[in-house]
Amino acid sequence: LRDAEGKLLRLRIEAGDEKRQRLARRVALREKAAIVSRLVADGGKVRFLYREEPDNEQDSGWRVFRGEESPEYADDPNNTVLVPLGSIVDRNEELKAVIEAPPGSAFERRSEDQPFEFVDDFEPG
Repeated sequence: LRDAEGKLLRLRIEAGDEKRQRLARRVALREKAAIVSRLVADGGKVRFLYREEPDNEQDSGWRVFRGEESPEYADDPNNTVLVPLGSIVDRNEELKAVIEAPPGSAFERRSEDQPFEFVDDFEPG
């Protein structure tokens, strides 16, 4: 944009305050898919999850598990399903505390009644 004299103007647009922007990010994230173990999709509580870089626009990057899956079980794509992240959060409200963590984050809990703890030695692969 330029003013009446032709000088270049700066334009600043605010999309709400930080609270509104965070809410908008959270709503958008809830609509994206997570790769979820069938043990969780079938009603089990989440005990382990990690986030990697999303594979595409619809992917949240979250990979969600019961925490009882063997490596062989987890490696079989027939044992995972795509689920909207929001539906997993709705069934496991304690996920609200960690769901905005960046890619590279991992969390676990020892039992269903304990809070999630950050896992600092996990590397997906």
